[in-house]
Amino acid sequence: MEVALNGGMRLQANGPIVFDAANVVFNMRNADPTDNFAMSIGSDTGAIAIRGNAPTTQGSFSARQGSSDLQESNLPHVLVESPSGSTHIKSGRFTKISGANGIQLVDTNEVLVTAKQNINMFTDKALLQANTYDKTIQGKEVELFSGPKNFLPTNAPIRETKFISNPLTGHAGGPTDQYFMLFGDRVERFLVGNHRTTVVVGNITYQTGVGSVTHRAGVNSVRLGTTTGINTFSATTTNMTSLVAMNVTALAALTMRTVGLARLSGAVTTLGGAGTPGRIISSTDRDPLTNLPFSFFGMGSTGHRLGLPL
Repeated sequence: MEVALNGGMRLQANGPIVFDAANVVFNMRNADPTDNFAMSIGSDTGAIAIRGNAPTTQGSFSARQGSSDLQESNLPHVLVESPSGSTHIKSGRFTKISGANGIQLVDTNEVLVTAKQNINMFTDKALLQANTYDKTIQGKEVELFSGPKNFLPTNAPIRETKFISNPLTGHAGGPTDQYFMLFGDRVERFLVGNHRTTVVVGNITYQTGVGSVTHRAGVNSVRLGTTTGINTFSATTTNMTSLVAMNVTALAALTMRTVGLARLSGAVTTLGGAGTPGRIISSTDRDPLTNLPFSFFGMGSTGHRLGLPL
């Protein structure tokens, strides 16, 4: 049956209108002169449902049997497209997109997500891969790491960062990771645990232009300052050991002082100063004329001792 009209047609019914056919095709040649809508479906009091229970067979048989994305079972059951324009989905309250197996945003130059207040993402596993990743925080950022996953210690560490750039990937050397702070302090706090930094080949440099660098363990400390020099304080024993030579040089004065016993030991100990070089005479040495020790004549400092090497 064919029906041809030269004008418009209005169909009104007080009951339901049912189209029951093998398929229904609507082809609109012209649009509303006001809003340019060629087809408008609306409901004053009820919802509108569009369902498709089978995939489209659009495309060749070989394409439908190709990759998993193009297999017939994954082709769309409902297709909404605007080949030469834009598609908008808008609601006054919530818009929900749900897929039992997955949701794909593909074949686009840009994906823009703009929220007036919050963006919430909840998932078991997230994967992000990009050639360039830029992040700008104009307020405050908080990262909270809990775990391990499923309360299993074997799922540690909680956080892991790797830089695998090398000459084979085009990295010829120089900075790999950079950190810049314009103004303010950086504070790190470890309640229980260790902090270990290992450099297999390379250097570690702590440098301050004006200020100081302090290493402190309890009340013991070593401080290197731009104006104060090097200051070391130890509440217990301080040991300095070198398997080869050790040199201590001061271009001005050098003072070594203790309120207890002071020892300076060596296989041969040389004290340099003004005067004629020679050996030091001990109170236990003997006078060559009387063969008596010099202590017999009251010679020798009571506050200084010459002893064997320690």
